[in-house]
Amino acid sequence: MAVVDVQGLHLLAHAKLPGVVAGAAASTGGVALLLAPAADGFAPAKVAVVDFDGRVHAATLDRITIGFRRTTDTIDLRSAGFAVGPSTQRAFVVGPNDTIAAVDLRTLGVSYHPGASRYAAKPFPGPQRTARWLGDGLLAVAGSDGMIPSGLRIVDTDDWSTRVVDGNSETIDVAGSVLLGSVGNSFVAYSLDGTQRYRSMLPAGEQLHTAGRYGYLCSSMTLQAVLDLSTGVPVSPVHGRTCVDVLAR
Repeated sequence: MAVVDVQGLHLLAHAKLPGVVAGAAASTGGVALLLAPAADGFAPAKVAVVDFDGRVHAATLDRITIGFRRTTDTIDLRSAGFAVGPSTQRAFVVGPNDTIAAVDLRTLGVSYHPGASRYAAKPFPGPQRTARWLGDGLLAVAGSDGMIPSGLRIVDTDDWSTRVVDGNSETIDVAGSVLLGSVGNSFVAYSLDGTQRYRSMLPAGEQLHTAGRYGYLCSSMTLQAVLDLSTGVPVSPVHGRTCVDVLAR
């Protein structure tokens, strides 16, 4: 890993990581990373903190196992959700069985908050989770158990209570003050407290990309519409512009 001054565009330091980066977020004095095993197989996840001088400090999460295993004709994949609460300086790792590890980024102390696996049989290609920090102590979690969505939940990290918002979402994103859950070619927008704002179905072949408070509907390389994600309403004519040109800005 390289630490770069993006204003002066020069290298500050190199950092050797004990794994492969599976998630990243800014933290005070550096960056927090979720690390997966570098080799084929499963191993406990790690959370590392890298400072601006390239120093690395890491904690091993022995109750959360992630990675992948490839056989002749299958791939077994287990991924974890990762989010950081900037004001609390805590990282949260949501394991494939919904166990949540809370990591103090200042001391690398770890506490676990158990969850229950949502699948009875082994899912294919494996359980996967994503997580997003909402602020005010709230963590959004979604994912899938093989081909079955595990749903969108909001976890209160103060008392570890959980509320199911949507049983069908398998991916989530945060755009401004909106939480987006999606499955297949449909997405649902919620306020950060979990109140539904609207639901939308995408035309076949279109994908939604988010940047800030806006959503960009793309069909292949062509931009179809720009949405204000707080309302789902188009806000700007696109005149045949490409998604690559707009999203690269």
